[in-house]
Amino acid sequence: MWLLASVVLACAGCGAPAAARQPLPYPGAGDVGYVLIQEPDEGYSPVVNLVRRAGRSVRTTMYEFDAPDVTAALIDARRRGVETRVLLDAVFQGRATNTKAFDVLSAGGVAVASAPARVTHHQKSLVVDDTTAAVGTGNMVAKWYPASRDFWLLDSNGADVAAIAETFDADFGAGRIGRVPAAMAGPHLIWSPGARAAFIRDINSVATLTCV
Repeated sequence: MWLLASVVLACAGCGAPAAARQPLPYPGAGDVGYVLIQEPDEGYSPVVNLVRRAGRSVRTTMYEFDAPDVTAALIDARRRGVETRVLLDAVFQGRATNTKAFDVLSAGGVAVASAPARVTHHQKSLVVDDTTAAVGTGNMVAKWYPASRDFWLLDSNGADVAAIAETFDADFGAGRIGRVPAAMAGPHLIWSPGARAAFIRDINSVATLTCV
């Protein structure tokens, strides 16, 4: 399973130097609450800091996880009394990459689960305090932070956050039943499996995409 926040991004400022770039509000979002983080230009600190500031709960889903900074932040959150849960992929690259993180997080008191072994759980997301979700294309693998072109979207839209959190809660126990349950629908979310029709619909709805 994977998750993508369904957004259309205008390319204004595409030619700006990397050092000048800052996290961008999602164009047209108004006060709905979307912030775009472009990688590797802006780094992973905005995402990691969500965990460091968590006060009640952290739900993390990751395809590949090998990041000491995030691991330490999750363990520290657990020691502060924050309910901290992590769901990791268990097939393909995920199985080999995630073993160390699984063991270290478990030893640190974090509740860790593996997704069903017959399912590629390709999702990368965090939900913090039921108020903010970070949805991205980049794995939490520290060695790729400086070199991988990815993005993260910080989403504080209540309906989006609730749907991602509810889907996590169902997925977290899915290893026992051997399949991924249906995802919770959200007004701005596209889930796989079954994303093809939604992508085609959204692409067809876009008349132009310009870069100035």
